[in-house]
Amino acid sequence: MNELQNENCLINTLKRLRTSSKEAVENIDSFSNFKEYMHVERPVQHEFWNLIKSAHNSDKPQLLLVCGSVGDGKSHLISYFKNKNPEILCDFSIHNDATESLDPEKTSIETLNEVLDVYSDDKLYEGHKEKLILAINLGTLTNFIDSEFGHRFTKLKEYITKKKILHDNIEESKFEQNSYFQYINFSDYHMYSLMEEGPTSQYIKDIIGKIANKDDENPFFMSYSNNCSNCSCSYKCPIKNNYDFIGDEFVQKRIIDKLIEVMIKEKVIISTRALLNFIYDILVDNCFENLTISKLIKKIEKLPFKEYIKSLTANILFTHKDTSNILEALENIDPVNYRSEKMDAVIIKLNNTSNLSKIFEENLDSTDLQYMLSSLKDETILYEKTKTKIDKENVKEDVIKIYLRLYSFMAKDRKEIFDDEIYTEYMRYLYYWNKGSKRQLKGLLTGVKDAIYKWNGQNDEDNAINMTIGKNQGKFNTYQKLDIVGDIADYEEKEERELFKFITRLILKYKKSKSEETKVMVDIDYLLYNLLCKVRKGYRPNRKDKNNFINFVDFIEKIQRLGSQKEEVLFEQKIAGEIKKYRLYLDDYNEYCFMER
Repeated sequence: MNELQNENCLINTLKRLRTSSKEAVENIDSFSNFKEYMHVERPVQHEFWNLIKSAHNSDKPQLLLVCGSVGDGKSHLISYFKNKNPEILCDFSIHNDATESLDPEKTSIETLNEVLDVYSDDKLYEGHKEKLILAINLGTLTNFIDSEFGHRFTKLKEYITKKKILHDNIEESKFEQNSYFQYINFSDYHMYSLMEEGPTSQYIKDIIGKIANKDDENPFFMSYSNNCSNCSCSYKCPIKNNYDFIGDEFVQKRIIDKLIEVMIKEKVIISTRALLNFIYDILVDNCFENLTISKLIKKIEKLPFKEYIKSLTANILFTHKDTSNILEALENIDPVNYRSEKMDAVIIKLNNTSNLSKIFEENLDSTDLQYMLSSLKDETILYEKTKTKIDKENVKEDVIKIYLRLYSFMAKDRKEIFDDEIYTEYMRYLYYWNKGSKRQLKGLLTGVKDAIYKWNGQNDEDNAINMTIGKNQGKFNTYQKLDIVGDIADYEEKEERELFKFITRLILKYKKSKSEETKVMVDIDYLLYNLLCKVRKGYRPNRKDKNNFINFVDFIEKIQRLGSQKEEVLFEQKIAGEIKKYRLYLDDYNEYCFMER
């Protein structure tokens, strides 16, 4: 192999995905051919473009607030529009608060005060028609309107308050003809969308497709085609194998599912920049970093089977927590940690068999596993460099782990055997809640209500909730009657089947049954929902649980105030296995009475 072929290795092309690559640096004034190729349309793009066109046609000054968080694509889209439609964007001044400064000695707040000067209260009505696109993170926007310069921009502050831009709230950002201010909030959009059958992400799929599709315009595939076919170690190269692996559509779906799962469960924020770096990380194991191509080839040629399987995407996804926060979160949903009767039987079978390759072939879509299968059949390769019985057992343990992980991506029967039922249920309710589907939310409201009653312990009385009075002790149980119902009056059903703008938490309201009195609101994320499901099955929250979910503890205290405690309190006393019941109540003459029941 000549030196030119060596230097044109696939890994060099993949490095363009890394955060440290020059391609990752966003510059509003430039839009490279590579960025144009990697560009994927999102719903936010169409909404943003409509705002720009409307602002361009307006005869008023227009300030377009492009809000969001770091790395969510604000700069990329502005650069894209500027490259594609310079005749319209030339009418706009553009300021990216995250990267631009008029004077290095001034703070970002002082710079904003100068940039927005013509939109201050004093100058807004002076007849100018200046138009500005301001890309700004929500935290900086908050700091600015609350700063010493805030008094100069009360009209802007009123607009931000009216539109609830700084609140966790979904508002339509349509162009307002009579307003000097417009906005779009990238934080309202997510990497994925919600559907009744489960979350999905066309955006992530398209991004992976830009890298893995067999397309002559794809620089990654062209590098793969031109170089891997001529490489002496391609038959056992983990990087080539990983590239083949993510080319499978079902594998892509499973990777997308797992990314959405950690976004919900672990609250991981994934930007486009982080997503591209993540794809590089799962294709190229960090043991191949900082090597010349000739040294890389030598390393792969001498790579023991044990190290080979450690370098496969199916393993990297769940074993490289120190590489990024995404991979750290994925370790928590490792299929190896999943337990079921069927999986336990498979593990026993793998431990006892002398023909590992047969189980792989029977259960996995093994088209791209030829080197692995041949190695499993050849003990001289499988146990290469093993010296003791313990070494052999460790190799077999690694083989079992890679089987379980591969099975979650490449099972022939395509069964979703590793799915988390509570997570699936939560995502379905999240869709119904954001869609405003009253009928489908009854099960959610009833289930949470059941957990409310059982939070401080369960008792035999109907519609009764335990009260936390004084120190915990086992002799007495104090409770009150409480009759609540979930409130769904404010829900308005949306027509869309697929939701692109949504809140990732369930915000529920409860009130006294058949009453329009005070409503008590509770905010439920996945972690709390998972705990409440356990509570419904009899789990008693401990001190750590209550510290972790202090807001729910406050909610329970508010809910208890809707009970009968001002008119009646019930007691149970446990003595030598016998339970005595008492009642403290307010009688018809407004006097308290205490009696045994």
